[in-house]
Amino acid sequence: MELRYNTNLSYWQIHANLTEHTNGMRAILKKVDSPHFETLWKQSTKDQREEALKAIYSGNRDLIKDWMETHPALKAEDWGYNRLRDRAAKLGVKNYSRITREELVLAIMEKESANEKD
Repeated sequence: MELRYNTNLSYWQIHANLTEHTNGMRAILKKVDSPHFETLWKQSTKDQREEALKAIYSGNRDLIKDWMETHPALKAEDWGYNRLRDRAAKLGVKNYSRITREELVLAIMEKESANEKD
């Protein structure tokens, strides 16, 4: 199959597209350069690493952000506030939307340890 390019683009359209792509890749590089990414990478299985590489090579910075935020190696203390609230809601924590981050972490840990005992 022959690859076709849109030759009707103006110089400025090409420039804008390239700038957008470059900025996206810089954002991904910034995430990959972080110690947090390095730690998650080292703790990843082969499948998890493959998922990260797909996200990186796709150029979609949201995918790599999601991979980093939802990595199974993360503990509740490492999660962002929104993820804590989502998890608390799933576990049935009362008043999860009104309590602090620290209280969410404790409530989730209590619920999860209670579930493990059952």
